[in-house]
Amino acid sequence: MRKSGWVVSICAIVLLAMGLGLYFGNLSNLKDSNQNLSVWTTSPCYSADPLEYDAFVHHVGLRPVLGTLVTQYRVGQIVGTFAKKWTASPDFKEWRFEIEPGFTFENGDPITPDVILRSWQRMAYLQKQRHSESGFLERLIGFKALTSIDPDQSSWPGLTVDGQTLVLRFQEGMPKLLETIGFGLYSVAHPSDYDSKTGQWNKAKHAIASGPYRIKEWNTERLILSLRKEYPESLRHKFAAEQITITWAASDRLNADVAMGHSTEKLGPNRNFHGSVPSGIAYVRCLSWSTPGSVCNNIQQRLLMRDVFYSEMEKLGGSPVRSFFPLAIRGIKEAPSASDQKHDLSGSTEKKKQNLRFRPSKIPAPMSSLFEPAVLGIASQFQLPPEPIELSQAEVYENIEAGPPHHKVDLVYLSTGILIDAPTDDIRFMFLSKEGILLPDVDGSISKELKKENLDFQKINELIWDQAVIWPLAHFSAGLWASDALDFSLINTALPPTELQWVGTTQ
Repeated sequence: MRKSGWVVSICAIVLLAMGLGLYFGNLSNLKDSNQNLSVWTTSPCYSADPLEYDAFVHHVGLRPVLGTLVTQYRVGQIVGTFAKKWTASPDFKEWRFEIEPGFTFENGDPITPDVILRSWQRMAYLQKQRHSESGFLERLIGFKALTSIDPDQSSWPGLTVDGQTLVLRFQEGMPKLLETIGFGLYSVAHPSDYDSKTGQWNKAKHAIASGPYRIKEWNTERLILSLRKEYPESLRHKFAAEQITITWAASDRLNADVAMGHSTEKLGPNRNFHGSVPSGIAYVRCLSWSTPGSVCNNIQQRLLMRDVFYSEMEKLGGSPVRSFFPLAIRGIKEAPSASDQKHDLSGSTEKKKQNLRFRPSKIPAPMSSLFEPAVLGIASQFQLPPEPIELSQAEVYENIEAGPPHHKVDLVYLSTGILIDAPTDDIRFMFLSKEGILLPDVDGSISKELKKENLDFQKINELIWDQAVIWPLAHFSAGLWASDALDFSLINTALPPTELQWVGTTQ
């Protein structure tokens, strides 16, 4: 479901990197002090807008800043934050959340049911404009009639306020609503952070905090968060850091107290891995598949290039998977291997007319180091001049949303994740939500499957394979490598450990 958190383009000035390395070296011994926590991410945090939350770097950097009604990142249970208690009707079509009156934004403004309602109305309005289906707001009664960020309540019965209670009414039962609204996409934003008419976020690097940390500083090198003393102590670790410094300079990775990574690597001694179940998905995306005349536009050529890519990966020592969805999902099987399929390279189209544009991958992710050599193998066999193009993570998804003829690259390495035990909503989110990874559907066949009440996961898996726009690479556990001086016992490791307020020292 999540946009790639591994995608990164880092251009570091040596002296600055050395200076930051010394800086973080001074922060790294949390066993003696819980004042500061240094965190390394794979790419820059670029927006505080909850609409952009699905990028994994924002799970790490912005989750402590913007709070939700409940959280599922506290180990053992779903914990109420702004919601003191809740009830659901027997058919799960109506939910009532009693809002705790003591919460405030960092500027002292109260977090009321009306403020939460307005924040969600803003999200619903923008999602409707974007024709986005995220599995929550579009199921509220009255969503189809929504025409503004401030609708008349008579036309919006799905989301209302009754005193101190927020009332949600759905067209269908929502038994897993608590897990859904705990996602940062539905966090509570201050009304002054977005335009009251259009809903557009005012300043990308600004947010009035509703969560336990506020933004202290945000520049091109780092994001610094400061603990809010007025936030309830019961909703954070007893020894939570008073300041969190998040950096994305490559030289800081080994110096930081916490670093994003995956389970198949090792970040040196005295570090422990804290991550999810093996639900991460690494893959290659043919970004320009819908651009007429591009090297990825013809399906036969995509199939040929995919076969060569897998062959090159295996020559380099990689073992790419042939299933997009992890095999831990019931019913999922591998697709045929490249060696089982024979194609004639001489039949490829326009092989000498264009460059093969790709985004170099320099990040610590499964088989990412083999991506560029394998792409160069494609270029060699197809006689396509290779053209590396640097793009930020934000620019990659801007390209995906822009559509043809604006695609700047043909092939990119990306990663995402899926909930193994509840994949249905996640799969729909991947294809239907404009806030997710925007998986393509070349011929509409996947969309037909998504409309069915009971999804056939393997059928969708096979359609992804047949369309050959997505080339699966690996399944892995994504998470955080941390100093052994840190206590991760309060974090729910079944999900990516992103609520850093649950991390503290062992003192």
